[in-house]
Amino acid sequence: MTGLDPSGISRIRRGELTETALAVIPDREIEESPLGGRITRDGCTVTVHIVRFADSDDERTLEVVDHDGGSTVWTAHVQHDHDACEAFEQAATADGMASLSDDGPVRH
Repeated sequence: MTGLDPSGISRIRRGELTETALAVIPDREIEESPLGGRITRDGCTVTVHIVRFADSDDERTLEVVDHDGGSTVWTAHVQHDHDACEAFEQAATADGMASLSDDGPVRH
């Protein structure tokens, strides 16, 4: 799969979801891609997480967390972390970084 359709996302707020889908399985370590991290554009900062279970060939999950803990999670998964990066870039370019934040741009 190359990229993810931006319509394949769902928005959840931290606090409403007590644990991420990967975290509810005990005794499994989570591996985070080095392609994720903090990104600031147009005055809006988010943290991109691309994760899967460590030491597995499982597909990756893409999650974007805003400055206030709001979380945008793609409901579709990808095989390669660069595909998750592409999906993030597509959403950020098409809809703007503020679309990945609950209340728009944060000025620093």
